[in-house]
Amino acid sequence: MTAYFDAQDSGSVEVAFRAARSLMLSLTALERYEEAKLWARHAEVLSPELADPSGLDEAEGHYLRIRIEEGLGDYQSAARHGEMAAAMRAKAVGSEHPITAAVYRRLSGIYLHQERVLDALGLLERALAIWEDAVGHEHPYIGDIVMLRGNALFEMGRVDEALEVQREGLALQERVLAADHPGIALNLDALGRVYRALGRVDEAERAHLRAMALRRERLGPRHRMIAQSLLNMAVIDRMRGRHETAIERCTEAIEILEASLAPGHPEIAAAIEQTADLYLAMGQPDEALLRRREALARRESARGLDDRSLMTPLVRIGDALRMQGEHGAARKSYERALAIGERVAGGADYTLVPSLVGLAEVGLAEADFDSARRDASRAVALAENHGIGPRLTAGAHFALARALVGRGEWTADAISMAETARDEYAAAYDAVRRTEVETWLAASRR
Repeated sequence: MTAYFDAQDSGSVEVAFRAARSLMLSLTALERYEEAKLWARHAEVLSPELADPSGLDEAEGHYLRIRIEEGLGDYQSAARHGEMAAAMRAKAVGSEHPITAAVYRRLSGIYLHQERVLDALGLLERALAIWEDAVGHEHPYIGDIVMLRGNALFEMGRVDEALEVQREGLALQERVLAADHPGIALNLDALGRVYRALGRVDEAERAHLRAMALRRERLGPRHRMIAQSLLNMAVIDRMRGRHETAIERCTEAIEILEASLAPGHPEIAAAIEQTADLYLAMGQPDEALLRRREALARRESARGLDDRSLMTPLVRIGDALRMQGEHGAARKSYERALAIGERVAGGADYTLVPSLVGLAEVGLAEADFDSARRDASRAVALAENHGIGPRLTAGAHFALARALVGRGEWTADAISMAETARDEYAAAYDAVRRTEVETWLAASRR
């Protein structure tokens, strides 16, 4: 810090800029993101005064801000800085250069947080091709990109592909990293999540326990990544019916996160939402809804009332209200999520699909089949145009099938759409929803 002020006093812009950038990097490494952001702004003020015709210094500033904003939980700002860094590096060295591809990789992780899965997958496949050409396949960076690609495939409901990719990523990291490297824990957790979706609980538990052991050994018992391990093990406990143990793990995870993150950080909100899932599984819907609203309030206090990160929590609150028969309140929640998405992403973005499906479900519950058909038709069009994968597309197809039948349009198209939804739920390993569609089809054919 002294070097920065000494440089300012002497009038040396470049030395002051380098000192500010160095402080920013040091504070980021210590996860002191608020302070790091202040020094990043100091560096940004000085950057235009430097003779840097390539623009790479400014691009580097935006690239470094990705991690800061991500650490603060502001994924919208992180995405904005990532997009600027990518554009500047592409202009300076080309869009197929490894340092530009490095931005693609970081930006894809942000897009996954924002549930912009297709955008993330496109960047990851591009980054993978560029980096394999630059360093070959046997490299930790490749293993990291492969893992993220597996995460994207999983979010799309392409579970079988995700399993193959995550196994490949873990095997690669185990070859190129030390056996006790904490980075391997990320691959283990990603693989464990796929095993959970497949119902292979024993394999999932082994993967998550190994990840936790690696983190405890290298990072200590109260590191924020231990919280992630606790949350993963809470899912295992829930799958085994150990709900009280799962609640205890979630509570401990939230305590760890609150000790190291700002109150409105999305990781804390996500942990609270996981607790809500547990209360719902325990037959306590009112407590579950209370927790969801608490998580939403935290997100709103940190990000404002119009941030993209509110869309999924609002849809889940709408789902909870709809299941309790509070259709008017559910509609308001879905409509707010839809309005945010339309303002932030436009009316043709695939992230609108869940809120449209929710609105269609409200229409079906109220026997308003015209509105249900309208919202479900729009959801189907967006889902099919973007190829977002079976999980979300299935909900849109099933809602539209029921809306058509409700309007008296008992056609082969409606049945075919429901059958497509059944197959999509099967592909996404959602046995509960698949059974729901099968039951509806059986009743409809009588």
